[in-house]
Amino acid sequence: MRLIILYSEQLPDDAMRECDEEVRARLNELSHYVFEQKKKEEEKTQVFYQKVEHKNEEN
Repeated sequence: MRLIILYSEQLPDDAMRECDEEVRARLNELSHYVFEQKKKEEEKTQVFYQKVEHKNEEN
């Protein structure tokens, strides 16, 4: 993040706005990716616990 700030201080205003938009778009993509990965992990955890419960019921 510090590199972005240092780099952006050297840019003209128009380029700075464009850079901000690109950074925002990338952060949005990354946050969506993290959300999806977290959701997948939660689903895996649920499936695991369901299997454990099922095994416990069998015993």
